[in-house]
Amino acid sequence: MTLKARFSPFIKPLAYTLIAISTIAWMLVFIIPFLEFGIAEMAGMITALIIMGEVTFYIAILLMGKPLWEKIKHYWLHKILNQPKA
Repeated sequence: MTLKARFSPFIKPLAYTLIAISTIAWMLVFIIPFLEFGIAEMAGMITALIIMGEVTFYIAILLMGKPLWEKIKHYWLHKILNQPKA
């Protein structure tokens, strides 16, 4: 049994879990300022959450593969290029 075949049942659930962690981290970025922390503590926590959110998102994209990346890229390019003119 190859290594890829052995770990393939765990790849998708792990990737979805990482996307969920990324989403939670980004939501916490917007909640932290309303909690009672000092300015330096808030800045540190928000920075750590942003980095964690980005890293977990990109690792999940790497685990899901090129087809998912192409879907995301197509969606955002379509959304950006087809905006109505103001």
